[in-house]
Amino acid sequence: AYMSPEALQKLGKADAAAVAKYYGLKSGSLGVDYGDYQKVSVPAPKTVMAQDVTPPEISQIALNGYEEEKNQVSLHVKAADSGSRIIYYSYSADGGATWSNLWGFAPVGEADITITLPKNSTGDICLRVWNQYDLYTESNHVSLK
Repeated sequence: AYMSPEALQKLGKADAAAVAKYYGLKSGSLGVDYGDYQKVSVPAPKTVMAQDVTPPEISQIALNGYEEEKNQVSLHVKAADSGSRIIYYSYSADGGATWSNLWGFAPVGEADITITLPKNSTGDICLRVWNQYDLYTESNHVSLK
């Protein structure tokens, strides 16, 4: 929980320390002296840098299993984006008419996920994988029937 008071206080102290280091400040009451702090020199880019404006290249799913009594489907997901990370996925259990909330996609490349389907599922499952720039690619559709 990065919004807790403790986490915000820690973040504020880290920000203050970074500013003090940058300007070479010192404080007798805090017992710090950043007068000799080595600044890192970063060269300017040689080419134009721009935000990735492309969606993920790969979004594929394969059915691992379906437990009808539990209303759960297990999928193998392949996702890739050469310009940024895949960070979320959402799913549709009605062929793309409606979509779930976003879920975190921590693994890189491939993952097995289990989804509990909503009651109104038609059995036509698909996923969208989202990159860090909020662009998505929709997967193939898999039928449970």
